[in-house]
Amino acid sequence: MSTVDDRLKANLWPLIISEQIENGVCDSATLTDQIFFGMHPERSMRPLDPSEPNFERLMKEWIAYRDFFVTPQLSATCCHRYRREFADATKFAGVSESWASDHSLCRLIKRESGWNPFAKNKSSGAFGLFQMLKLTWKRMLPEVEYGTPDVFWQAVGGFRYIRKAYGSPKRAWEFWKATVRKDPNLAPKNLRRKAKLWISKGFYGY
Repeated sequence: MSTVDDRLKANLWPLIISEQIENGVCDSATLTDQIFFGMHPERSMRPLDPSEPNFERLMKEWIAYRDFFVTPQLSATCCHRYRREFADATKFAGVSESWASDHSLCRLIKRESGWNPFAKNKSSGAFGLFQMLKLTWKRMLPEVEYGTPDVFWQAVGGFRYIRKAYGSPKRAWEFWKATVRKDPNLAPKNLRRKAKLWISKGFYGY
């Protein structure tokens, strides 16, 4: 089996970064550091110091790794720390495994809860990654009590709700944008009437 250093020397950047993203490493600086220090083992993970003679050259190298290798990889995927739990939840909820890393789903969760499984809306009581209301939780996730922080179960409930209400993460995300931006035309055609109703009542989300 090849080591990380071997693959770095072989210029297999995408493979290395992809593996790290699969493991939930989503921070561009952390990923760039792995490449940079892999190429400079003599530094022993010593951070760059503006006072060192080659600082400007090395900093440009670090930025190049970030801009040409790391950023494109991160942009091409939905990177989050719960990929394993979400993948397991897709099977339990009966949806495609692609939902676990769907771009629209990631955008939705980021806006709804900031990827915080403990997030709770003080006014509505919506809870968790998917910000499900108590009644919705009861219908979609009867297996566990409302308010459980378990990511797997939250994903199961969220997937079930999205499948039933919208059919796919993309359609749920489009509906979310329509209600938040108060423009029903942004919603899928067969959901525009619903979006218009939500907007008229001051509702927003999905």
